[in-house]
Amino acid sequence: WSDYKTFAPGRYLSYDGDVINPYGVWEFQSRTVFYSWAQNHAIEHDMAVIKTKPKDGVNIGDVVGWLSIAPVTNVSRDLKNVTITGYPNDKDKGEMWTSGECSHFAEGTHHVLITHDCDTVTTNSGSALLDIEHRTVYGVHVETDLYESIHYNSTNKQLKNTAVILHDTNFASIKRFSGVP
Repeated sequence: WSDYKTFAPGRYLSYDGDVINPYGVWEFQSRTVFYSWAQNHAIEHDMAVIKTKPKDGVNIGDVVGWLSIAPVTNVSRDLKNVTITGYPNDKDKGEMWTSGECSHFAEGTHHVLITHDCDTVTTNSGSALLDIEHRTVYGVHVETDLYESIHYNSTNKQLKNTAVILHDTNFASIKRFSGVP
């Protein structure tokens, strides 16, 4: 991810196969990651905060809208309306898809990790755990577990994916990285 220097919100493929950037392409102003991710790839810190530069004096949020961020716990009821939107590699390059509502979550191997049943593939990593109705991000999808351990929640539903949640223990750092008071 560190080679990327731009972000194109809402990017998609046209019927002719052309990549369309309906809101333009925005340059990064800064990228910040947790030290333990940069040094050891510690999955519980697998998230980044990216700030974009204004373009022609306009901020990206003024064009596409703003989302809030909020801390949750790994058993929070706030997660019940979460979806994951990204660019999965089982679709045409540049095609954006949404998982649909994710209905099952369970505690992960760390207090900031959860397992979930959202419909994702390996290239969905970095996609937000987003409650569209409340316009709130609660975490980041970080891993699709295709071959390793399979987790089960209390209803014996198979959970194969992992996400890092915005938790009280990492929320202050994320706000600081973002420049939010």
